[in-house]
Amino acid sequence: MAGALVFFPGTPPFPFEKLDIDTAHSEIGFSIRFMGLTNVHGRFKTFRGTVMYVEHDLPRSTVGVLIDVKSVDTGNDWRDRDLKGPAFFNADSFPTITTVPAGMPGNPAVYAQPNPPQLYSG
Repeated sequence: MAGALVFFPGTPPFPFEKLDIDTAHSEIGFSIRFMGLTNVHGRFKTFRGTVMYVEHDLPRSTVGVLIDVKSVDTGNDWRDRDLKGPAFFNADSFPTITTVPAGMPGNPAVYAQPNPPQLYSG
C-alpha cells in the first residue's frame, strides 16, 4: 500500500509519544442500513495508522490512518466489487482513504474523493 502518513510540517511544539496502531488487534469496520430492512457490516482488511499521544494535553493528541480501499470486505464478492467501483469508493481512481488531524493547517479532516465517507471511532 503506497502513501505516507504526515502529521506535522515540522517538529511539533509540544512533547508527544508516537504510537503505531496495532493492526493485528484493531479493525476498521462499518455498518450500513440496507433498504431499511437490515444492516450490512463490513471492514477494511488493510490499513495502518499512527497516534501522536500528548499525555498532559489530550486534545492535542491526533490520529492518522491510511486505508487500502481495495481491501473492503463485506463477505459478499458482488457487493465488494460494487463498493470498489465508480458508484461508491472508485478505488481505481482513489485507492486510499486517508485521515489527517483536523486541526492541522492546510489539511482536511478526511479526503479520498469529492464526497468522502465519515470516520468515527468507538
